[in-house]
Amino acid sequence: MKIFEKFNSEGAPCPICGTHEENKKSVLIPIDGTGDNGICECLQVHLACIDLRINKDLLYQIIS
Repeated sequence: MKIFEKFNSEGAPCPICGTHEENKKSVLIPIDGTGDNGICECLQVHLACIDLRINKDLLYQIIS
């Protein structure tokens, strides 16, 4: 997963926190069902907003 140094404030806000804070690192998350020949639509999300955890074989996200 590529990590971008800044959030692109010209697009939609982060779907988790709802802001356009540019000073946070961001990642692109693919949208299911939009793929075509290896290219798909994505949502930009602040890396700090994604809190992934793993417990045994279960990967889950904490949303606060």
